[in-house]
Amino acid sequence: MATKWHRAGPTRAIPVPRNRAASGFLLAGTARMNLASHPRATRTRRRALDIGLLGLADRAALRLLHRILITIPDQLSTLVYSSRRTAYRHLARLARLDLVEVVPLPPRRGGVPFAYRLTGKALRRLGYNESRISGFAHMRHALDSVEAVCALVRAARTAHAPTSVELWLPESISGDAGLLPARPDGLVVLQRGNLSAVVCLEIDEASEHAPQIRAKLDTWATVFAARPELVLLFVVPTESRLAWLRRNAGAGRRPALEGRSFGVVAGDLASAGLAGPALPIGWRGERRPLATLVAEPRVRRSGTPVGSAAWVELLGSGGGEDVDRVLFDSAAVDEDRKRDAR
Repeated sequence: MATKWHRAGPTRAIPVPRNRAASGFLLAGTARMNLASHPRATRTRRRALDIGLLGLADRAALRLLHRILITIPDQLSTLVYSSRRTAYRHLARLARLDLVEVVPLPPRRGGVPFAYRLTGKALRRLGYNESRISGFAHMRHALDSVEAVCALVRAARTAHAPTSVELWLPESISGDAGLLPARPDGLVVLQRGNLSAVVCLEIDEASEHAPQIRAKLDTWATVFAARPELVLLFVVPTESRLAWLRRNAGAGRRPALEGRSFGVVAGDLASAGLAGPALPIGWRGERRPLATLVAEPRVRRSGTPVGSAAWVELLGSGGGEDVDRVLFDSAAVDEDRKRDAR
C-alpha cells in the first residue's frame, strides 16, 4: 500500500544556503563537505624484513611456534608475553609482517576461536623447510599438548612449595630425550625443592581404540625397563574417558608401569594444577595429587625454567636447552655451579 510520501512524488534534496556551504565558520554544528570521514586505506604487508630487528620476545615467540606448530594468544601470554593483551598486540604485528597467519578453529562453546601458526615466508626466513601443520584434528591435538604444559607452568607459579618446569620438549623435538621406540606428545621436567620428575605426556583425544592404547602401554613398559626415572601421564578430556582408559589398560599386566603411569582429566589439571587428582593407569593404586609424582631425590635445575625471562631470552637469542645435562647428568651441573661460586 502506498504511503503518503510515495503519493507526494519523488523526494528532493533541500539546498544548503551558500553562507553555510562556503563559510569558513561552522554554523549550528554543521561540518563542511570536505570534512566528511573517508575510509582508511588498507595497510599493506611488508615484503622484506630482517627478523633480527624484532624484539626479543617476538623472536622467542617465532622460535617457539616452530617447535609447537600452532598456538593461541592465551598460551603465549603464559609462556612468552607479559599479558594476554600484549600477546594479541604482538601477534597482530607479526601477522602484518606476514610472519604468522590466523587459523580458524571449529567453535566449541560459541564464538569463532582462532589460532596462529608460522607462514611459509617465516619458515624460509628462519631457515626451515618443513611443511606447516594442517587438519583440524592435528591442530587440536597440538593445541591441547601446549595447553597441558601451560597448565603445569601456571600451577608451578602458584604452588605453595617452590616448583618449576625446568625443561620442556614438545613432540617435534621429544626425540632428543632418547626414548625410542616411544615418542611422547611432550616431555617436561618438574623440580619441587630437592625432588624432581621427568614426566612424559600423552594427550588423549578420545579417538584411539583399545588396541592402540594397549600397544602404546606395551611400548612404554619397554622404555621404563631401561629408564627408571620416567613418569607417564595421560591427559584425557573427561572422567568417563579416564575410567575407560583404566579398564582397558589392564591392572597388573605390565609390572614396569607400577607406580609410574597415571591419568588426569584436562579440566582438573587446568583448574587445580598440581593439586589435581591423578589415577593409576595399568596398575592398582589409589587416587593421589599430581604433586606427589615429583618424588625422585635428584636436582635437575636448568637455569632457564619454562616461561621465565631467562627462558624467553634463551629462545629469542637462538640458544637451546642443555637437554643431556638436565636429563642424564645433573651432577655435572652442580659441579659447575660450585666451580662458578668459587
